[in-house]
Amino acid sequence: MSEIDLTEIKKMMEQGEFQHALNKLVALVNDDNYNDLPQILEGIMELQKRGPLLRNDQLEKIKPYIADFDDAIQDYAVRIYTYRITHEMHSVYNEINLLTSKIDQFELGIKERVFSFLISTYNKLADEEKNIIGTLINGLIDESWNVRMEVIQFLDELLVLKPHFIKQYEDNLKVLYKEQDVDVKKEGLDLLLRLYIKTYSPEDLENLIREIPDKEWPMQEKLIFLIGKLGIHRKDLIIPNAMNLLYLLDDDDFLVREAIADIIQEILVHHKESFDDAFLRVIEYDDVDNMDFIEELLKSSIIKNGFERFYYLFTLNNPESNKIIRTLNNVVKKINLSNPSFINTLISKLTKRVLKNLTEENYSKLKLILKMNPHENIFLECYQVLNEIDFINNPETEQRRRLLLEYLLELKPELSLSRVKKWVEAKILDGPININDISNKFNIKEQKIRSYIERLIENEEINAILSNNVIALNEESTFEGEDLLFLKKWDISKNKSDSEKHDIQLYIHIRNISGAIINDLDINIEYPSDTFKVSLKEQSERTNNLTPNQNLILTYKFEKKGEKNLNPEISNIKIVFDYQKEGKPRMIEKYLDVLLV
Repeated sequence: MSEIDLTEIKKMMEQGEFQHALNKLVALVNDDNYNDLPQILEGIMELQKRGPLLRNDQLEKIKPYIADFDDAIQDYAVRIYTYRITHEMHSVYNEINLLTSKIDQFELGIKERVFSFLISTYNKLADEEKNIIGTLINGLIDESWNVRMEVIQFLDELLVLKPHFIKQYEDNLKVLYKEQDVDVKKEGLDLLLRLYIKTYSPEDLENLIREIPDKEWPMQEKLIFLIGKLGIHRKDLIIPNAMNLLYLLDDDDFLVREAIADIIQEILVHHKESFDDAFLRVIEYDDVDNMDFIEELLKSSIIKNGFERFYYLFTLNNPESNKIIRTLNNVVKKINLSNPSFINTLISKLTKRVLKNLTEENYSKLKLILKMNPHENIFLECYQVLNEIDFINNPETEQRRRLLLEYLLELKPELSLSRVKKWVEAKILDGPININDISNKFNIKEQKIRSYIERLIENEEINAILSNNVIALNEESTFEGEDLLFLKKWDISKNKSDSEKHDIQLYIHIRNISGAIINDLDINIEYPSDTFKVSLKEQSERTNNLTPNQNLILTYKFEKKGEKNLNPEISNIKIVFDYQKEGKPRMIEKYLDVLLV
């Protein structure tokens, strides 16, 4: 362009003849003026902003330069073109196809502006919606980071309004799985996740799961990640697909197996019961070879959710196969290796819960757990709970409790050490006891008995001395133990006149072991009066004064009130001994635990 031409056009602009100036500049757009085209196009772009727009025939002269190899010419041509069609929307429908068809030829910065233009005009072009969406989705694989991010953000906003429209392009959106840039990948996977959350059916998820075995690991990793997050938000999709996920625990690829186990564990944190039916099927029918994964998943679920989760699985056992209990036993072993204190709590609570409904089935299941986990800490927890209860007012239940105690003592005789102390305290008053005799009576090794007695003496729990394998009363000691030796025994038998009822009696044996006279002995028993009526049998030898080593035996009759308890519970019976010793008032309290069923 010559200086004369520029001067002439500037005068036109100063005089406000913008349309005339625009026409002059457009007339100069041709290859003969190629070197001056950047200036010419810049002038046209500025004039358009002053008011006049290009006519259709003038726009045709600009179009050939939209994809020009010169970046400056291309940039100005695109700016002129998009400005014109934006401000005259009726022409957009005719022109948009040209823009989308040339988009791959644009220089990077220009391409970014074109994508921004397409996004800004999307809502105004309902008839071109699919064309624009197709172009935008193709931008997900564009070399420009800005283009990819802008398209994802646009699709994310559109997803809120039209999720099922976006779902039509799900296959096209799967290019996001291949994204390498960390930021774009995160945004892309978030977009896919929101799409799946809003639109997926169980069948859609099943199809997605079935894609996993056929993909390479980088793709598998992203699929599994999305399925895990989807499962947290849409439990309704996971439950019908739980088996499909468990089957992948047998995948040939270790990475896949580990990743699947991880997402199942994550889902179980939020929906602990979502895989229960699938777990039961796998266990009962051996549908999965890698049972170690199943056991680890159950283990983590129990550790996360505590005893109630453990007990729920305990209740699901099929007594015909006992496969659930056997699997649960393996889980107990795993937990006991890593967290024995936690398993102690589980076994203690389980025994207490089972005691409230000690049916033959529960008895068998608990015994099987003990049999398959012969660990001292497990046996001890169970034994202590079973032994805390003095009696259960149901003969069949009481019999099962005693059978469990006998079973534990048969396998671990040393559990009965707690009974040794009471026996020694009573017998030592009659004279020295040989450790060998105690060992024979309780079927416990002499060394264990000796160590136990030494510990009791050291802790001043019994007033005795141990010498030459013989334990004797330490009469010279200032140690002051209890004044009264307390022993008790329950007796439950069928009522002779009514076979539906039971006669329950509590025998209390009291012995003065204080070495002094006990005076004004008064015994009161506190019990759950809404459950029992208690009466003391009259005895002619009843006395309120006990000389040293004198015995007193009392018999209390318990009569059950009402019907069978719908909610079994453990209750306390408290026995209070008030008396005088050497002119000073004394009191002893004893507590008995009773399971009411």
